[in-house]
Amino acid sequence: MELARPVSQYTKQVFAWCVLATDGAQRGIDKLAIAWNQVAQKTTDQLQAMLQDLQHWEVDDDPAGLQLPRAKCHDDKTIVVWTRANSTDHMQRPVIT
Repeated sequence: MELARPVSQYTKQVFAWCVLATDGAQRGIDKLAIAWNQVAQKTTDQLQAMLQDLQHWEVDDDPAGLQLPRAKCHDDKTIVVWTRANSTDHMQRPVIT
């Protein structure tokens, strides 16, 4: 799908899912090579566990920011997942922080 026009011009029927993440969540997810479509399929409990795992990784495995350069030990992490009503059975989950 080409995204040459503003996303607001697409109807929600075009998308099966959408993940919005703060940079603190996004950078950790990308660094640990977690696929975004897998993030979109997680339950609320799984999202919460994933964010906690990311936080622990930063604090325990990379406190100096050598693997993932950053100004502080860890950043805030928030994720919002939206999935179309007929695409999975866990829809429109709340913000997880």
